[in-house]
Amino acid sequence: MDQYYSIILKEALAYCKQAAIEVHAKWDAGGDECLCSVFFKKEDPSFEASIFHNYQHVDVPTQLVNCIIEVPSAGEFFDKGEGQIGLNDDGSVYINCTGSTYNWGGDVFYDEEQEAWVEVTAQLQNNALTYTIPLEDPLQLRELLHRVEVHFEGRANRKKQIESEVILHIQQGDALTFSEAQLQVYENQMQEVLLKGLAEFEQREQAQLTHQKYTLFESVNLAGQLTQQPNVIFELQASTEDFESYHQKKVILIP
Repeated sequence: MDQYYSIILKEALAYCKQAAIEVHAKWDAGGDECLCSVFFKKEDPSFEASIFHNYQHVDVPTQLVNCIIEVPSAGEFFDKGEGQIGLNDDGSVYINCTGSTYNWGGDVFYDEEQEAWVEVTAQLQNNALTYTIPLEDPLQLRELLHRVEVHFEGRANRKKQIESEVILHIQQGDALTFSEAQLQVYENQMQEVLLKGLAEFEQREQAQLTHQKYTLFESVNLAGQLTQQPNVIFELQASTEDFESYHQKKVILIP
């Protein structure tokens, strides 16, 4: 950023800090574009945020947006988030933000033979797996199948970030209430299956790859349903879409 704009922005944020004015931002970025907005909050009803659109002849919100656009990634990466902008004691501008990020898949690598950057859109050819696993049932959910359907869903990405869930569809009777700790036994078993599938898909990928600099899948999805049988059939599928991962971080916008 131009040094002039940096100075004005820091001056404007110092004024906000002194006047107890909160500066917030929201964005929805990715696919080579970013929708972003900056707004100001103050309890004083007489406060007019419009003054920052011509603060020292600088449109402060627009210039802050230009900083924030650098926070999320573009291209095949997507990021949605929001946060509060402030001024550190050392004069740097930061944003404390929360949000979620996911990767639509695909990759780019430099092909030395072609002497060019090549975009990869290939997918894993054999992208499905089925595991039949004996499932521990400490809550004796099988005895309730006459009035409830029990489904298992989960996903894991290549960073081994895992999400798993036991879904109870009540068909008749009262609702069932179980704590997270009670359901954790089932989720642990799903997570083991996901990690096993992730390793298997990575082996398949290595057998298919001609270049080692890109990937053919980003995550693995799992689905299964509890039956009266002691074994549960888990179906896994490799996907080029990385699931959303929640993040909370502090980012320096202007040093």
